[in-house]
Amino acid sequence: MSRPESVVERKAWQWGCKFAHLALSSVPVAPDFTGVPATSDDSSITVQGSATAVTAPGSANKYQFSHAVTAGANDTTATTTGDVVLAADLDVTGLSSATTYTLYFQSVFSTCTPGSVDSGSDTGSIVACTSPSDPTVESSISVDSSTINVDFADITGEFTDFKVVSVTLGGTPEGAATITPTAYQSSGSVAISGLSTAGGSYSVQIQTAHADASCINSPAEGNVISFSACTTPPVPVPALSTGNATAITLDSIGAAIAATTNYDTLSAISGTASASAVGGTLAGLSPGTEHTVNVTITKSTGCDKNGVPAELSSSGTGTACTEPLPPVYTNILSAKSFAATTTALTIKGSNTSIESGGGGLDNYVFDSVDPALVGVTAAPSAAAVNADMAISDLATGTMYSIKFKGQITSCSGVDSSTTSTLANLCTG
Repeated sequence: MSRPESVVERKAWQWGCKFAHLALSSVPVAPDFTGVPATSDDSSITVQGSATAVTAPGSANKYQFSHAVTAGANDTTATTTGDVVLAADLDVTGLSSATTYTLYFQSVFSTCTPGSVDSGSDTGSIVACTSPSDPTVESSISVDSSTINVDFADITGEFTDFKVVSVTLGGTPEGAATITPTAYQSSGSVAISGLSTAGGSYSVQIQTAHADASCINSPAEGNVISFSACTTPPVPVPALSTGNATAITLDSIGAAIAATTNYDTLSAISGTASASAVGGTLAGLSPGTEHTVNVTITKSTGCDKNGVPAELSSSGTGTACTEPLPPVYTNILSAKSFAATTTALTIKGSNTSIESGGGGLDNYVFDSVDPALVGVTAAPSAAAVNADMAISDLATGTMYSIKFKGQITSCSGVDSSTTSTLANLCTG
């Protein structure tokens, strides 16, 4: 409204403003926030009149903040910068995080001079929420090599809900990951499965929220924050070989692991024996025995638990046999346990005592004769300790010493590396 130039017009204009003042003072009209959105952070709420204008029937052309109430009490720290036009935003600051507020406003008629008229005690209100401040998150440690669970209990702060937004490895999004569920959760855990790197130190992005169905901006979302989460190393698949009668060698723990360099600790344990690395020997074992070997790999991670750097481990098992000791013969030279022909010597294991010599023994195995002779055959070449073995194609009238090895049939058959000798056996 422009100021009139003539004296008569000026007087009429001034009286019109006075009557407008009187009208607004006697019939205050509160602002109406129907359909007006709001946004927030952890200490302020913004009424977005610029998105949907606040309405105030009558002559009001502005609105202003009056006071804030939470839990039935006035929040005396709430402040604002003053009145704004109905189609503008208004910030209420100085609020507490993750809190539900009822905000009260007045409408303002400010067209006339001097001064302005507000709607007085007849205030309009909205219910809105501030968002949570950044929470503290405990590192999440997976239960296997491809899944991480983010537990509600590991997140400390003032919030009602949380969700997992994304997961990255070395700054790159983990495209293979599946997040279940994706919506906000008020309890329990969120599973991140399908992770591609066993023993990986991942970065998980989460968002917390203050959710209240009565708020026009529910849920009020906090910042997206990141924290560390780690998968366990892959399960080792040990390849083992016989070392000797009292030792087993750890040859490898699986190709995928052997090709990786970020595993700090490797240990293998069977009873009290241990080896600290691939190629190490587990010594002090019983001879001629099938042993189950437990292999554990441990990786120092980028994750902490209660402020302590975490080490993650996984275990796998394999089997291997130690060598048996060579056989021992008792009373083998008696007529009952030994037979000779002109070209053959027969060991009567069915009648004699062929023993292990202190180690596990399933078979005795022909090795050689002395003096050496080409074409000697043994049938069978390996016989059970309670079975016969015929050594044929020998020379007539000759005294032989015959060497045998012991054999354990577990682990696809393992022979002793040393022999025992049965001496002074003669063909006829």
